[in-house]
Amino acid sequence: MCKNKLTSKLSKTLSCLSAIVFASTVAADVDPKAPDKTVEESSLKWEVIQVTATKRVTNLNDTSLAISAYDSKMMDDLGISTGADYLNLTPSLSYNSNPARIYIRGVGLQDNQPGVDSGVALYVDGIYSNNALDINRSSFDTQRIEIVRGPQGTLFGRNATGGAVSIVTKRPTEETESTFRMGLGNFNTQKFNFATSGSLSDEMRYRASVGTESRDGYINNLGGPDLDSMDADNWNLGIEYDFSDNIQLFTRAYGYSANHISAGDLGYQLSPYYSQANITALSGSPAGVVVGAGEGDPNISALYANLQDGYTTINPSVNDPRTVDLNSVPIRDTETLGFVVDLTWDIGATTLRYIGGYEDAEVDVEGEDLDRTSRLFDIDTDGKTGGQLEISLLDKGERTSHELQLLSNNDGPLNWV
Repeated sequence: MCKNKLTSKLSKTLSCLSAIVFASTVAADVDPKAPDKTVEESSLKWEVIQVTATKRVTNLNDTSLAISAYDSKMMDDLGISTGADYLNLTPSLSYNSNPARIYIRGVGLQDNQPGVDSGVALYVDGIYSNNALDINRSSFDTQRIEIVRGPQGTLFGRNATGGAVSIVTKRPTEETESTFRMGLGNFNTQKFNFATSGSLSDEMRYRASVGTESRDGYINNLGGPDLDSMDADNWNLGIEYDFSDNIQLFTRAYGYSANHISAGDLGYQLSPYYSQANITALSGSPAGVVVGAGEGDPNISALYANLQDGYTTINPSVNDPRTVDLNSVPIRDTETLGFVVDLTWDIGATTLRYIGGYEDAEVDVEGEDLDRTSRLFDIDTDGKTGGQLEISLLDKGERTSHELQLLSNNDGPLNWV
């Protein structure tokens, strides 16, 4: 009985060994150079993103900087359309659209007054820009956005204590192609973009684009036009020309115009708008303050609007933060025209590059309602009623930029700019 069991176990062991030897023989007959289709078909293809944050074209993974880069395809895939969309994707980045400010590692613009420099340098095609709203550029005309964290004064000069943002627009293509993009949304939002690109000759290429965007205001205004409506247009014309195999010119002209009824600061939600009688009752006896005619306790009156004017109408923003009552709305008109010139000369061991640009910008803000109500004031000297409190601002500026670079062309470990 024991002998039969031992024989059975020995037979099974020999059968297993035979199967292993047979499988090894079959595997040895397979050509080792034949491609593994399973591995080949399932292998991941990594997309290579090239950046120019070091003043030369490098692979993002090989660039020794704390940098986040997004090309146009990635922007579309991630749904990036405004500067706020980068916040969840880029470490140490903060952005505010009103007022427009960019912060990297806590360093940025502290005041939007003219003459105040930001701690984050913003460049568009190598030209410095003091307009933080440029980070809102869409992927339609943008090839790549690079956000570099940490001090970058060596490569970007002043105003780069916190970091730098470099925006590269799309260049002309050799093959003829056209692109149309349309977007529709609520509040009658409409976006239309069209671009065409191609070759005019063996040496010259072009890219031209136009775009328009409009939407109705989504802040209901009982006293006038709704707030935060917009109507904007833009255009770009880029030309690339090869003087020779070593000398290449790229130039781009652009324009932007917008009419925007700003939403402003909607944090005025105290109600009702207290009259002088209300303030007198609030500030009077407990603290021993005697309030005379036309006066109020400054510690309390600073909290409320329209104290001296007896405006007791209920503020609609208390019940609905998207509803206001203004008789004067802040209309912001923006006009921008400019051009960029980028000339590159490959001398052999070095590359000489010139980047120049000019921009003429004008921002006109009219009608911001200072009292945040629809009340008319008796502010005329003849005693007639009908005036209103508002503020207007006109900001005009011209910007010229010139930069000359000399870069090494060697592939060794030592490179210089």
